[in-house]
Amino acid sequence: MTEKTDIRAVRSERVLARGLELKEEKRLRVREFAALRRRAQEDCVPGAAGRLRELREQVKRLEAEEAEAEADVRALIARVPSRRGRLLLEMRYLSGLRWEEIAEQLGISLRVTMRTRARWVRYLDM
Repeated sequence: MTEKTDIRAVRSERVLARGLELKEEKRLRVREFAALRRRAQEDCVPGAAGRLRELREQVKRLEAEEAEAEADVRALIARVPSRRGRLLLEMRYLSGLRWEEIAEQLGISLRVTMRTRARWVRYLDM
Protein backbone atom coordinates (compact mmCIF):
# COMPACT_ATOMS: atom_id res chain seq x y z
CA MET A 1 0.00 0.00 0.00
CA THR A 2 1.45 3.35 -1.00
CA GLU A 3 1.60 6.44 1.16
CA LYS A 4 -0.86 8.14 -1.22
CA THR A 5 -3.44 5.37 -0.67
CA ASP A 6 -2.99 5.65 3.09
CA ILE A 7 -3.72 9.39 2.97
CA ARG A 8 -6.88 8.80 0.91
CA ALA A 9 -8.01 6.09 3.31
CA VAL A 10 -7.72 8.56 6.16
CA ARG A 11 -9.92 10.99 4.23
CA SER A 12 -12.77 8.49 3.76
CA GLU A 13 -12.45 7.33 7.33
CA ARG A 14 -12.72 10.94 8.51
CA VAL A 15 -15.85 11.54 6.44
CA LEU A 16 -17.46 8.38 7.82
CA ALA A 17 -16.42 9.09 11.41
CA ARG A 18 -17.51 12.74 11.29
CA GLY A 19 -21.14 11.76 10.85
CA LEU A 20 -20.97 9.58 13.97
CA GLU A 21 -19.24 12.32 15.95
CA LEU A 22 -21.91 14.85 15.04
CA LYS A 23 -24.73 12.46 16.00
CA GLU A 24 -23.12 11.89 19.40
CA GLU A 25 -22.44 15.58 20.00
CA LYS A 26 -26.03 16.47 19.10
CA ARG A 27 -27.36 13.72 21.38
CA LEU A 28 -25.32 15.12 24.29
CA ARG A 29 -26.50 18.70 23.68
CA VAL A 30 -30.14 17.58 23.48
CA ARG A 31 -29.77 15.68 26.76
CA GLU A 32 -28.13 18.69 28.41
CA PHE A 33 -30.91 20.94 27.08
CA ALA A 34 -33.64 18.61 28.43
CA ALA A 35 -31.97 18.31 31.84
CA LEU A 36 -31.47 22.07 32.18
CA ARG A 37 -35.04 22.75 31.06
CA ARG A 38 -36.38 20.34 33.70
CA ARG A 39 -34.24 21.93 36.41
CA ALA A 40 -35.24 25.43 35.31
CA GLN A 41 -38.91 24.51 35.53
CA GLU A 42 -38.48 23.00 39.00
CA ASP A 43 -36.23 25.68 40.44
CA CYS A 44 -35.20 29.12 39.42
CA VAL A 45 -31.78 28.39 37.90
CA PRO A 46 -29.74 31.58 37.36
CA GLY A 47 -28.76 32.04 33.72
CA ALA A 48 -30.85 29.09 32.55
CA ALA A 49 -32.69 31.04 29.85
CA GLY A 50 -29.45 32.17 28.25
CA ARG A 51 -27.91 28.72 28.40
CA LEU A 52 -31.09 27.16 26.97
CA ARG A 53 -30.96 29.60 24.05
CA GLU A 54 -27.29 28.79 23.52
CA LEU A 55 -27.96 25.04 23.58
CA ARG A 56 -30.89 25.42 21.17
CA GLU A 57 -28.58 27.24 18.72
CA GLN A 58 -25.89 24.59 19.11
CA VAL A 59 -28.41 21.83 18.37
CA LYS A 60 -29.64 23.71 15.27
CA ARG A 61 -26.05 24.12 14.04
CA LEU A 62 -25.29 20.46 14.74
CA GLU A 63 -28.42 19.36 12.88
CA ALA A 64 -27.32 21.32 9.81
CA GLU A 65 -23.78 19.92 10.01
CA GLU A 66 -25.14 16.43 10.59
CA ALA A 67 -27.37 16.65 7.50
CA GLU A 68 -24.40 17.75 5.42
CA ALA A 69 -22.17 15.01 6.85
CA GLU A 70 -24.90 12.41 6.29
CA ALA A 71 -25.17 13.43 2.64
CA ASP A 72 -21.38 12.97 2.30
CA VAL A 73 -21.57 9.57 3.98
CA ARG A 74 -24.48 8.47 1.78
CA ALA A 75 -22.54 9.53 -1.33
CA LEU A 76 -19.51 7.53 -0.21
CA ILE A 77 -21.53 4.44 0.67
CA ALA A 78 -23.42 4.59 -2.64
CA ARG A 79 -20.09 4.00 -4.43
CA VAL A 80 -19.69 0.56 -2.82
CA PRO A 81 -20.73 -2.05 -5.43
CA SER A 82 -21.54 -4.78 -2.90
CA ARG A 83 -25.05 -4.71 -1.42
CA ARG A 84 -23.77 -6.37 1.75
CA GLY A 85 -20.88 -3.88 1.98
CA ARG A 86 -23.29 -0.96 1.61
CA LEU A 87 -25.61 -2.45 4.21
CA LEU A 88 -22.77 -2.93 6.70
CA LEU A 89 -21.53 0.65 6.23
CA GLU A 90 -25.07 2.05 6.45
CA MET A 91 -25.73 0.13 9.66
CA ARG A 92 -22.62 1.61 11.24
CA TYR A 93 -22.32 5.11 9.85
CA LEU A 94 -25.97 6.04 9.26
CA SER A 95 -27.83 3.98 11.87
CA GLY A 96 -25.04 4.18 14.44
CA LEU A 97 -25.14 0.50 15.39
CA ARG A 98 -22.19 -1.00 17.28
CA TRP A 99 -19.97 -3.47 15.42
CA GLU A 100 -21.20 -6.34 17.61
CA GLU A 101 -24.82 -5.53 16.73
CA ILE A 102 -23.99 -5.40 13.04
CA ALA A 103 -22.20 -8.76 13.16
CA GLU A 104 -25.13 -10.32 14.96
CA GLN A 105 -27.73 -8.90 12.56
CA LEU A 106 -25.76 -9.95 9.48
CA GLY A 107 -24.99 -13.37 10.94
CA ILE A 108 -21.22 -13.01 10.62
CA SER A 109 -18.36 -12.86 13.07
CA LEU A 110 -17.09 -9.59 14.49
CA ARG A 111 -13.75 -10.25 12.76
CA VAL A 112 -15.43 -10.61 9.35
CA THR A 113 -17.44 -7.46 10.05
CA MET A 114 -14.30 -5.45 10.76
CA ARG A 115 -12.43 -6.86 7.76
CA THR A 116 -15.37 -6.12 5.48
CA ARG A 117 -15.50 -2.54 6.71
CA ALA A 118 -11.75 -2.10 6.20
CA ARG A 119 -11.95 -3.56 2.68
CA TRP A 120 -14.72 -1.19 1.59
CA VAL A 121 -13.11 1.88 3.17
CA ARG A 122 -9.93 1.05 1.23
CA TYR A 123 -12.05 0.59 -1.91
CA LEU A 124 -13.60 4.04 -1.45
CA ASP A 125 -10.15 5.60 -1.50
CA MET A 126 -8.98 3.98 -4.73
